[in-house]
Amino acid sequence: MKKLIFLVIPVIIFHFIPLYCGELKLQLGTESGIMNSDESSARTVLRLLGRFNYQQPTSKGALSVKIRITPEGYYANQNRYILRHNADIAYNLPQSKSAWKFCLSAKNQVYALSSSDEFVQNVLITEGKYNKFLRENLTFCTGLSFVIRTMHSAPSQKLTAVQLTPGMEFGISKHSSFKTIIYLESFDIKGNERKNFGWRFGPQIIFQSKNISIFNICYQLIFTDNSQQKKIFPEQHIDVLWGRPFYKKWAVFFYINYYLLHEYDPDVLPEIVYTPINTQNWIYIQLGYDITRRIELYNRNGYFYEEVRYGAQKIEGWQTLLGFNISF
Repeated sequence: MKKLIFLVIPVIIFHFIPLYCGELKLQLGTESGIMNSDESSARTVLRLLGRFNYQQPTSKGALSVKIRITPEGYYANQNRYILRHNADIAYNLPQSKSAWKFCLSAKNQVYALSSSDEFVQNVLITEGKYNKFLRENLTFCTGLSFVIRTMHSAPSQKLTAVQLTPGMEFGISKHSSFKTIIYLESFDIKGNERKNFGWRFGPQIIFQSKNISIFNICYQLIFTDNSQQKKIFPEQHIDVLWGRPFYKKWAVFFYINYYLLHEYDPDVLPEIVYTPINTQNWIYIQLGYDITRRIELYNRNGYFYEEVRYGAQKIEGWQTLLGFNISF
């Protein structure tokens, strides 16, 4: 019932808030297909997509509200599912030579990927971002985030963290930029009356280009030092997106999102092990066709892997999907 209410609220707002209050956008979609994995025979995959975007200009800036709901089902001999609910509120405050952005993000994720109990993860993130334009093609950027995450399963865990991301952005051309960031995080974990605390730090580089084609690449190397382990463990994350339209209504996209995590240490109790908030791994190619200005049809083929808390829950396999999106 709660999930149904979450879906209906954006529709009610869309119909009853006057348009002069701001810009409202609603997008609905679905995708389904087959996933093959080593664990079992072919599974039927079904994903639903609901997006609600609202933007309200103000005298000094702009307010935006985004709600995203993506339930997923994997059906075979043993039904598995994932429920994802995301809500984001952001306020942009541009100035002559600088810009501020304040964000509040909430995530609810429910995993039922094995015969064990459901795994529920709730995340709340408050973030402030600041950009200072030093000179043409050179910008200082920084962000400060406060994170609270709770995991409800056997065993349960609560994570609190503070993240700082200072960096510099260099404008290469009118359509491309290069950014370097230093990632710093202090975290504290509590679970079953036990504690773990430590630091995460490392570099991040981002290249973005948008002209006729889109090409974005992000690489991050993070080292984790905590009170439960003597070694400092590295993690890597790479994110690559390339896309290009052709023949007016057609577009092709290639995407890689890969996390290389360090191996789980069995000497550390699972309730105080640090795990990243997002561990989805994707590699796929997608072909899309715009039937109209508001309706898109696409085919996606690729590999999907997600592991929650070092194997407590995981799902993987090759997927072939057909989907569509409708924008209002």
